[in-house]
Amino acid sequence: MTTLTFAELTNDFKAIQVINGDDYTAESFVKALKEFNKIFDAFGAAFYIVQSEVASKVETIESFQNKINGESFVGLKEMIQLEIKHNLTQTGKYPPNGTRTVIRLVRTLEFFIRMLSNLRANHAAEDCVYYAASEAYSTTLYQYHTWAVRTAASAALYACPYKSVLFTHVGVQEDNVNEEVTHFIDMVQPIVDNLNAFYTKHDLHNVP
Repeated sequence: MTTLTFAELTNDFKAIQVINGDDYTAESFVKALKEFNKIFDAFGAAFYIVQSEVASKVETIESFQNKINGESFVGLKEMIQLEIKHNLTQTGKYPPNGTRTVIRLVRTLEFFIRMLSNLRANHAAEDCVYYAASEAYSTTLYQYHTWAVRTAASAALYACPYKSVLFTHVGVQEDNVNEEVTHFIDMVQPIVDNLNAFYTKHDLHNVP
């Protein structure tokens, strides 16, 4: 059984600190994403690729030690604005930049929210999570992955557990699934929407 319950995960996102009205501290965001990554333990090998990618992206943000080109930042948007200032948003994968890293974490959250929405819509407790996860992957992360990653990720999803098994592993009783899923989505969707709006404003969605 995973050491993280779904309720604890929701509280981790609730604990993300807001600064400057609509920004989030990098430290609290990274902390929440670290905890978020633990929830994938409940899926077994099905989300290994996603879990590895989240871990890598979190390490990238931590490696900056709250500085870009010697200038300090606290918030995620502050970090990205410094990269815009220093023309660092187009560096691609090597060296990694915060702009590229944050949007990929946002996309992973979009995938997870989509999967949860699918599970919430399907009330059959014994349905395999595969169907909800496969549809979510195809409409979110799929378009950003290479053919090799798409193939591996799609195959791995066949290892998804049944819905009832999954939620038992994360401490959710069957009668409370929809309530807890809705609570999580209501907590995380505004963060996703806020960051997506920032990327749209600065035309950053297609950073390499």
